[in-house]
Amino acid sequence: MADVASDAFNRSLNYRNLWSADEQLLCPRNGTTGALACPASETAVRDKNLYHEGDALHWLFFAPQDPEGLVGLWPSPDSFDARLEGIFTGSEAVTEELHGAEGVPNPYYWAGNEHDLLDVWLFNYGPHCAKAQKWSRWLTHAHYDLHRAGRDDDRQLGGGRGIPGNDDYGALSSWFLFASLGVYPRAGTDLFFVGSPRVASASLRLNKALLGSSSSGGDDDDDDDDDDDDTTTSLLQIITYNNSATRVYVEALLVNGEPHGSPFLTRSDLTRPGGSVLEFFMSDQPVSSLCPLGS
Repeated sequence: MADVASDAFNRSLNYRNLWSADEQLLCPRNGTTGALACPASETAVRDKNLYHEGDALHWLFFAPQDPEGLVGLWPSPDSFDARLEGIFTGSEAVTEELHGAEGVPNPYYWAGNEHDLLDVWLFNYGPHCAKAQKWSRWLTHAHYDLHRAGRDDDRQLGGGRGIPGNDDYGALSSWFLFASLGVYPRAGTDLFFVGSPRVASASLRLNKALLGSSSSGGDDDDDDDDDDDDTTTSLLQIITYNNSATRVYVEALLVNGEPHGSPFLTRSDLTRPGGSVLEFFMSDQPVSSLCPLGS
């Protein structure tokens, strides 16, 4: 099985063969010549022979299996960071109504489709991880909060209506839940990204399956008793200090009472059998002890 997994992962890296350094895009190949066929406009979706359910920008950062390798395609981490931020600054200036003719709500960041859900967390792989905090908080407000048309000025920033698209298997709801807690999972790994919690406090009761218990999964007459057993459940507490709509940056983070100096958390950080506590200290300035490479 290890060989099969390794072979599958190696084949998943073939996305790098679609990289155009000149255009800074992932481009499909011409079926006849094999040459890269980059679009004339990176925000146009009219030619569905090139990209499905979106445009070149929607698919530009979609390599969830290899984010480190994706960053390495750019000339430098700073150039990656600038290109990624362009997605959000571009998105900020476009209304759903303005781009309706293209058939997608926004040509830069499509909040209602799965291929973009990881984008904002990729700032954590670059030199300015505080941007993950800034833009994830903005996304929760612009695309998930309800805005009254004609009355709320920031309605134009995203047209928030509670859920920004088709909530396939709870994909959008779970994105909003994790973003609001300030931690977001990297699927298939034990890593979690640090974001910007909206909540003042939250408590999550984690069951034994999440904790990696050796439960057989069969019938168990003592299941109800297990729910009250401290050895099979754990409480994750999230506490946020000095939080507000403008204090969106994590100035410092304590994990189980210890200072944390990384924009990533691990499953073990969150699932101690005796309980885990995350304490976020918020600021209105993007200077963070979490970003060892920059602010």
